[in-house]
Amino acid sequence: MQNNALAQASVLQANAGPDLVLEQESRGGAQVTLKGYVELSPNSPLTNPENLVYIWQGPFGSVKGQSPTVILPAGVNEISLVVKNGEITSSPDKAIITVQDTVAPRIFIPPNPVIFFASGPKVPLVLNKPAVRDRVGPVRVSRDGPKDFLPVDSTTVITWTAMDAAGNQSSATQKLIVLPFESILHVHSVSPVSFPEQNAEKSDLFHSPTETIFLKITGQFITTGATDGIDITREVVTVVFGENKETLASGSFVSATTKDSYIYKSENKGIREILFQEDGSFTLFAEGWVEEGRKEPKVKFFSFKIGNDRGEAYLPLDKNCSLESHRH
Repeated sequence: MQNNALAQASVLQANAGPDLVLEQESRGGAQVTLKGYVELSPNSPLTNPENLVYIWQGPFGSVKGQSPTVILPAGVNEISLVVKNGEITSSPDKAIITVQDTVAPRIFIPPNPVIFFASGPKVPLVLNKPAVRDRVGPVRVSRDGPKDFLPVDSTTVITWTAMDAAGNQSSATQKLIVLPFESILHVHSVSPVSFPEQNAEKSDLFHSPTETIFLKITGQFITTGATDGIDITREVVTVVFGENKETLASGSFVSATTKDSYIYKSENKGIREILFQEDGSFTLFAEGWVEEGRKEPKVKFFSFKIGNDRGEAYLPLDKNCSLESHRH
C-alpha cells in the first residue's frame, strides 16, 4: 500500500516555487500571490491538468488554488503545497518566504533654522519634535546636543534620529541660532498726576472704599541686536513702587509694537494709557488702588519693566516726593 502511494506521488510532483524575501508593507506583514506548478513524470497517465487541485498550508491556514493571494506576517514563513488529481496526491513541496522591514522611517524637521533671542547668558532650549512616518509600526525619536539651555550668540547643529522596531533609522539636522537681544530702558521722569474724570463704581470691584494713585512716566525703550523691535502684544508692562516692590499697575496690549505710535487705554486697574513713538519714546499713565486706612508706602525707588526679561530701570526718588492720592 505504501509503495503504491509513493508511486502515485512520483507520478505527480508539486512545486511551491522558489524561496522569496519580501518587504514588509504594514503592521500585518506583506501580501503575496503564491504560484504553484506541477511536474509530471514521463510515464504519467495524467492527460488533463485542469482537474488538478492545489492545496496550500501556511500561517494563513489552508487555501486552494494555483495562485492564491495571502497575507504573510513578518518573519520566516514556511509554505507547503500538495497537488491532487482524483485519488493521486503529490508529496508536499515547501518554500520559505521571509517578510522583513528594511525601509527606514521618514523624518520631517520643523522650521530650520530655529532662532532664539536671549537677553542673558543663555536661553532655555524648547523644541518641537519632528514629525515621522513609518509604514510598519511605532518610531522612537531622539536627538543629540544640549538638553536644557543654549549659550547666547551661538550656533548649534543638532541631529534628530528616528528609529523603528526593526532598527532601521534615518536622521536629519537642525540648526539652532541664539542671537543677543539687548534692551535699554531709559526713564526720563516720574511725576504724580490727576485725572479729572473718575469712575465712582471702581471701588465696587474691591467691595471696599479705595484710593487711586496715578503716575505719569516718560522715557525711551530702545532695542538693539538682531531684532525688529519688541512685539508689545506679547508683553506685559509693569510699574512697581515702594519698599516692598508692590505692583502699582500691570497691563497688556491688543496691538502695538515699538515701531508704531499706539495708545492703549485700560478700563480696569492697570496701565491707563500709553503712547509709543517710532523712536521708542513713550509716555505712560499708570493707575492703582490702595485700600482705605492702609498706610501709604514710602517711595524709595521706581521701576518700569517691559516683559519678563526685556529691560528694567530703577529711578530713585527724592525723599520728599510723595504720590498724589484721590478718593473715589
